[in-house]
Amino acid sequence: MVSANLHTRSKLVALAGLSAATLVLCAIASSQAQVEPDVSARFHEASQAMRSGDLQSAGNGFAAVVKAAPSFAEAHFNLGLVREEQGRFEEAIASLQKAVGLKPKLHGANLFLAIAYYRTNRLEPALAAVSKETAAYPKDASAWMWQGVIELAMDRPEEAAVALDKAASIDPENVDICITAGRRICWFPKTATARCLKPTQNRGACTRF
Repeated sequence: MVSANLHTRSKLVALAGLSAATLVLCAIASSQAQVEPDVSARFHEASQAMRSGDLQSAGNGFAAVVKAAPSFAEAHFNLGLVREEQGRFEEAIASLQKAVGLKPKLHGANLFLAIAYYRTNRLEPALAAVSKETAAYPKDASAWMWQGVIELAMDRPEEAAVALDKAASIDPENVDICITAGRRICWFPKTATARCLKPTQNRGACTRF
C-alpha cells in the first residue's frame, strides 16, 4: 500500500494536473455580488490579469476588491486561487474559508480549499472540504478526481476507487482523470475497474516513477 507521505502526494498532484492555473477559467466568478461600479471594474481587471497569468496584478486587484467589498464571496475565492498559485497556501486557505463562509455552495471554492489543505499536508480537512464540493456538485468530475487523489494519499484505496470511477464515468475523455485512475489501477489493482484502462494505457499511465 502506498504510504501517505509528501513524496507520494507530490506524485499525485502531478498526476491530477489540476493547479489553480489550469482551472482558473472555470473558477473565475460569473456572478458578481451587488457592488459599486468601480469595485466591479476592479474585479474585472483582476480577473483579466488572472487569466493572463499576471498573478501579482491579480492578487493586488482582488485584495483591493475584498477590502472595498468584504462580503463579495467571489472576490475572496479568486484571491484564494491567486494565493494558492503563488504558493502562499496559508493566505489561500484564509481567503477560501472566507469565501465558503459567505457562500457555502460557491462552485469550486471548497474544491480549491481542499487542494490548499492537501498541499499543506492537512488531509482530514482536505477530505472534509472536497466532500462538501462533491455533495453540492455531484456532476463535477474534477471534484471527484481530487477526492480520489486525497483518499489515495490517506491510504484509502477502496474509497479512492469509488471517487475516481465516478470522475471517469462523468468525464471519460478527461486525460487527467484517466491518468490518475490509471495510477490507482497500478498501485491498487484489486480495486481497479476497466473503465479507464484503454486511455491510460495509451498514455503510458502504468509506467513506474
